[in-house]
Amino acid sequence: MQPLVLFQVLLIGLCGSLPCASSSYCYVSRSIAVATSQSEYFNCGIWGWNWAQCTRYRLAYRLQYRQYRTCCSGWEGRNCDIAICSHGCPNGGTCIRPNVCSCRPGYNPPRCEPIYACASNPCQHGTCHEYHSYFRCTCHDGWQGTTCNIVVNCGHPGFIDNGNVIGDRYLYGDTVHFTCNTDYVLVHPTDQSAAQCQGNGQWSTSKPRCLFGNTCQSNPCQHGGTCINSVEQHYCACTEGWTGEICETDVSPPHVESCPDDMDVPAEDNRETVRWEPPVFTDFRNETLHVTSNYPDCVETFPWGQYVVQYTATKPFNGLRSTCEFTVRVYPSPCPPLEPPAHGAVACNGWITRLGRVCKTFCQQGWTLPRGLEGKINQLYVCGAHGSWLPSATVPCSAQTSSDNDVDGFFPGNCASAEAKNSIKRQYITALRNSSFSKICTSWLDLCLEDNVEVTCSGD
Repeated sequence: MQPLVLFQVLLIGLCGSLPCASSSYCYVSRSIAVATSQSEYFNCGIWGWNWAQCTRYRLAYRLQYRQYRTCCSGWEGRNCDIAICSHGCPNGGTCIRPNVCSCRPGYNPPRCEPIYACASNPCQHGTCHEYHSYFRCTCHDGWQGTTCNIVVNCGHPGFIDNGNVIGDRYLYGDTVHFTCNTDYVLVHPTDQSAAQCQGNGQWSTSKPRCLFGNTCQSNPCQHGGTCINSVEQHYCACTEGWTGEICETDVSPPHVESCPDDMDVPAEDNRETVRWEPPVFTDFRNETLHVTSNYPDCVETFPWGQYVVQYTATKPFNGLRSTCEFTVRVYPSPCPPLEPPAHGAVACNGWITRLGRVCKTFCQQGWTLPRGLEGKINQLYVCGAHGSWLPSATVPCSAQTSSDNDVDGFFPGNCASAEAKNSIKRQYITALRNSSFSKICTSWLDLCLEDNVEVTCSGD
């Protein structure tokens, strides 16, 4: 006979707290009562008579137990993997555990409420800036720290050799002063005597150095030099003739006490003997001097010309030299002025006049030379080495004529006019180049020019 399930009974219908501590589901047990029939045989007679054998039945019950999975409180779904947040997860949050939300930045679990990090004014001496779930402080000058609660401290600026730091407070806004000992001065990297603690924790200037500034105290400059103080060194302004760090080096050349002037010597012959006094050289230290010259005898016979006499004094002590130079010019004796003819003019070379003069006379148009002397109108007058003229005097233009005389040897109009002088100069250069004295032009082409001709007019 098959068992008959008559009823089932749930013995444990809810999950206990222990299984749900680590899982979203648990197992519960259910009991089922199963009825079964049992038969047995016995005699049916009366008073023990066994007329026949009878069968009787009775019901028997047994319990069976089965387990079923069920979700813990706060979970749902077929696999109990969906969390339940009774208050919801606003502002884009996600429910991850019963009544627990995962929130976006800027919102605070468990209910994803907005975060106001600066609401409590955490920045004591600064400005608060919110960044979702955290804040940052921008501190005012002189303050530092996460919440701007620490005053800036620049620390001791450091000690100074040969000097002092005055001041014992090193916080923001405090000032220290620097001083140097006697004979020392504030120098590089800065000569400022004070520094202030700044908001960045640095002093407004780096500490100075104290360097020795009285270097002339020992009078180091020699030979009359002037000492100039500087930082840890000195400078010497040396007197003339000395140089070096302390004016110890003699740089003076020999001193020229006297040197002959240039000499112009007239010569009656083509040579002339010239004498002169030698120059005088001295040295302020009385050092030995060596003197040399291109004319060491202080006398020389020179032909006409110009000569440079040179003396050189050398100081062996330092190798320096000094020179005396003068010029000796030997020329023929100077010629006296040649008087122009009456009513006329005389033209002469205005260059190399010391070597000689070559002149020519001219008559004003309307005047001419006396009868019989007309041919001398083209005559040249020469003065050479002996200083005298040949011929010795000019022929006057004393004869009047009605002719304009527009030929060589005559000039138009007044001698003082530019037209007259230009005519005289042009005629003179032509006559000189065609004469036996043409060397005056050919040897000095750059000087044989109309502009260099000297013209002297008569006074009448």
